[in-house]
Amino acid sequence: MMVGRCVQVTSDSCFLILGHTFSFGAGDDIWLIKTDLNGNTLWTKTFGLVSGGCVIETSDSKYVIVGEKDGNVYLLKTNSMGDSLWSKTYNFNLNDGYGTCIIETTDGYIITVDSNDGIVFKTNFSGDTLWTNRILLGNPNLYHSCRSVTETINGDYLVGSTSVGFSGNDPPYYYGKISLINDIGNVLWMKDICNGWDAQLNSVIQTSDSCYITTGAAQIPWGAAIFLAKVASSTTSLKVSRYPIIQDYKTTVVYRTPGYRERRLT
Repeated sequence: MMVGRCVQVTSDSCFLILGHTFSFGAGDDIWLIKTDLNGNTLWTKTFGLVSGGCVIETSDSKYVIVGEKDGNVYLLKTNSMGDSLWSKTYNFNLNDGYGTCIIETTDGYIITVDSNDGIVFKTNFSGDTLWTNRILLGNPNLYHSCRSVTETINGDYLVGSTSVGFSGNDPPYYYGKISLINDIGNVLWMKDICNGWDAQLNSVIQTSDSCYITTGAAQIPWGAAIFLAKVASSTTSLKVSRYPIIQDYKTTVVYRTPGYRERRLT
C-alpha cells in the first residue's frame, strides 16, 4: 500500500512527492519521489521505519522532510538526489509526536507538531533546537494538533491547529484554531474558526490583502463538508464557504496561485 502526503514544485520545474509505503524498503517507510512536469519518474528514495508529514525544497536546493520515528518528531535533510545528509529526532517528552508541517526562515526551520499540547518549534539549519512553544497547552481535556504554519507579510507566523475533545462514549468533537506567533514563538493572538461547528483545520495561508484563508473539514447540521474561511483579523470572520462532500472527508490544503487567487485542493 502507498499513500501520498505532500507535493511541491521544485526550482528545476519538477515535482517532489512525499508519501508512505508498506511495499518497498523496510515495509513501513517514507517514500520520496521526484518526477518531471509530465509525471515521469526521475528517482525514488525510501527511508526505513519512519513516516513523513511534509517536505520542502530549501534555499540551498536540497530537501528537508519532517515526520515521525518511534513516536518522536523526525527531521531529515537530503541532497538534490534524495540521499540522506543528516537526520534528527525530537521527543519533547511526548508519547506520540508527529511533525506535520515545516517552513524555512532566514535562520532555520519552523515545525508544527501533532501532539497532545500544540507544539511549534524552531531549529537552525543544522537541526539544533532554538526554541519550543506549547501554544495550546492549558486544557487537559483536549488533544491539540498544530497542522500548518506560514510566514506572514510582517514576519510573524500563522499556525493552523485543531483541538480534539472527548465526552464519555460520544464521538470526538473538534475546534479549528488559528494563532499568530512572533519570531520567538510567543502567541500574539488566537481565534476559533467556524465557531459552533465541529471543525478540523488543516491548512492556513495569508492572502495578498493581508487576510487569512483557512480550510479543513467540518461536521455541520446539513452533513460533512469541506470548509473555506476568510478571516480579516484576530476578531473578524469575513466569509465562510462550504463545499459538501458525499463520503468521508480527507485532508485539505489551500494554496495561492501565481495570480494570487485562493484555491482549494482536496
